[in-house]
Amino acid sequence: MSLLNTFNKVKHFYHSNQNTCRLVDFDTQKQAVIVRFKMKSPVFRLPLAEAIYKTELMSMLTPLEACWIGGHYGRLVRASVEGREMLRDVTKMHLFLKESNAPYRILSLNREQEICYCDRLNQHVFVEHPFSIVNNEALISKFDPLQACYIGFLAGMTMEKAVQQNRLGQLVKRPVKLRVVR
Repeated sequence: MSLLNTFNKVKHFYHSNQNTCRLVDFDTQKQAVIVRFKMKSPVFRLPLAEAIYKTELMSMLTPLEACWIGGHYGRLVRASVEGREMLRDVTKMHLFLKESNAPYRILSLNREQEICYCDRLNQHVFVEHPFSIVNNEALISKFDPLQACYIGFLAGMTMEKAVQQNRLGQLVKRPVKLRVVR
């Protein structure tokens, strides 16, 4: 096998996996996200507000990691709206939810702040609270990373509101919706 052929196989492996970036840590003091690219040793520190709007970066994360970033940002946005936290580099909230091949896709958000999403394979429509979706790792993993970030953002805002109103127990004790998985 030639060196060029080996290089092409490694290049294909590197670009074939959608998740070429890993979330390493959050720096809560500086409101930053620390990420590392696949097969690279250096880590990069990005302001949280900047990381949220980098759709290329969010697309390279797993849905679960994107959800964590969205949840962290949602809590900060809610706290800054109420004046308890000063959010650095805050801009208008505009997440772009592009079309993807993920098994689940967000359709809408209803008046009760519940997410309506569709299972593309079975064409079933489900309605659940963002906090319920976030607490189910298998479920959040079936969304596109950008949509998972949005779900995390909504759950983070809901959680911060519940913490402020001392209603976190009610939020955690929401009834669980069971679903048959084949």
